[in-house]
Amino acid sequence: MTGECMGNPRVMIVDDSAENLRLLENMLTARGYGVLALPSGAMALRAAKKAPPDIILLDINMPDMDGYEVCRHIKENQELSEIPIIFISALDSQSNKIDAFKAGGVDYITKPFNMEEADARIGNHLKIAYLKQQLAANNQLLEEKVAKRTAELAGINNRLRSIETLKSDFLNMICYEMRTPITGMSKLLETAFELLADSDQLSQLYDLYRQSRSRIDDLLDDAMILTSLEEGCFEMNPTFDSIKALVKKIVHKYRIELTCEFNMKEDMSRQPRYDWLEKAVDTFVMVAACFSSRDRIRMSFSQKRDNAHICFYMDNMNLDRNKAKSFFDIMSTVRSSSYAENLGLAPVVAERIITLYGGKVNLFHKDNRSGSLDVEIPVATK
Repeated sequence: MTGECMGNPRVMIVDDSAENLRLLENMLTARGYGVLALPSGAMALRAAKKAPPDIILLDINMPDMDGYEVCRHIKENQELSEIPIIFISALDSQSNKIDAFKAGGVDYITKPFNMEEADARIGNHLKIAYLKQQLAANNQLLEEKVAKRTAELAGINNRLRSIETLKSDFLNMICYEMRTPITGMSKLLETAFELLADSDQLSQLYDLYRQSRSRIDDLLDDAMILTSLEEGCFEMNPTFDSIKALVKKIVHKYRIELTCEFNMKEDMSRQPRYDWLEKAVDTFVMVAACFSSRDRIRMSFSQKRDNAHICFYMDNMNLDRNKAKSFFDIMSTVRSSSYAENLGLAPVVAERIITLYGGKVNLFHKDNRSGSLDVEIPVATK
């Protein structure tokens, strides 16, 4: 075993018997160990502090300081505590062995001992000690690598945040700056319409102009909202009753057809308002209207575990499954080629709001032209 894992292991032998010291020293030296033989516990403690051995063979009955006390002193020393200690004693009672293990020993060999057995036990404990050292070293190396990688990822994350902040600031600036020339152009067009003679064609052009101007304003507003939304901007999730009050409000507002039982007479007037949430749900109603051919939008509302679940049913979707999945992606062209084209970025803003509440929004294409818009919102406990 010597040299296999640890090169030339250093063994300290502590025994007040000169004969035992010579016997063990000769045996271990012949097997390639570096041996330090000492006749007392006090000498062993001083020597161990100066040059810690790889393993200690310790007798129990010694004058001044017995082996148990020597073992306890070594285990109390942080720099020496990991050194394996094997007790070698003529005491063979169960209580002696228990005391030895309580003091911190890893093994117990009774005298007279078999040389081969003693050598095997010493070799095994040296190997265990070596493996523990290797494990500690590997753990330290792993911790250093993890710390380094964590620092690198933190740096990358900070750079990404800086880029996102820069992009948001740039988008805000563009949206803000665009309003000035758009307002100027609008005033010119308004003046031009006033100067022209009334006609059916002029009325149609004016309506088209007003719709386009409204869409531009909505698009700029939604773009600025997107840049202002961030993690943590909604500190509290609504209660189920709060969402229920919101659903009751939009059912009346848009004359929605509910496909589930819902107590419309229940007083929800005292529930707190969630303006951002209401804006999002209002937008989902508009999305459902774009993909519905019916006069009234169909919707269900329920509580599933810790989520409020709102589902809009649609019968006029012009999107396949793949396009439906990417509908809420900010860079997707799906919205502009669908019946929801006039909503601009509003669906993206609505989906982002629900996401920041910890919820989910999914647009599903089903059979033929049918589909559903599912909204899950985590609810707070009362």
